[in-house]
Amino acid sequence: MGRLNPKFAPVPSDFYPMPPQGVPPLLPWLDRQTLFCDPAAGNGALIDHLSRHGHRCVAAFDTAPRRDDVVARDALTLSERDLAGAELFITNLPWSYPVFPHLILHLMTLRPLWTLAPARWAHAARSAALVSHCSHIVCVPRLKWFPDSPHTHTQDSVWLRFDASHQEGPHFYPRETRSADPWATET
Repeated sequence: MGRLNPKFAPVPSDFYPMPPQGVPPLLPWLDRQTLFCDPAAGNGALIDHLSRHGHRCVAAFDTAPRRDDVVARDALTLSERDLAGAELFITNLPWSYPVFPHLILHLMTLRPLWTLAPARWAHAARSAALVSHCSHIVCVPRLKWFPDSPHTHTQDSVWLRFDASHQEGPHFYPRETRSADPWATET
């Protein structure tokens, strides 16, 4: 993210803890008490946010864990036996290319995958091979990735859902609006 906007310095290891504002748009798409695995858990911020809403992380991994309940492991090495009964993956994968698409390709063969991503990702030509396996694009408000900054980030984010058995491409779900009429003007 940092190298995409010169206003912000790059962060080592592409470590950006999940801001709490990123979670509510995902919640309507999850079953109650979802058992999930976070393969890029970092400091566990996403795990904590989802736990507050009744979901349970049954396995957490990261190449550079930042808390004791996250196992040091590259997500590309995960297999079925590592998932501890998880129904799906929920994570904020590193957005760096080519790591991001390699992780998606591997993880979606094990379980459906929800990951946060830059909104522009689905429109890039190099994403075309994976977009057919993306079933949902769920918009997220602009997030504040840098806690000490008075501003939100300059890049839009979305939740993407991938499933190896899905072939028809994504449905787009915009942010909730106040009016059901998209052409109505607010007074």
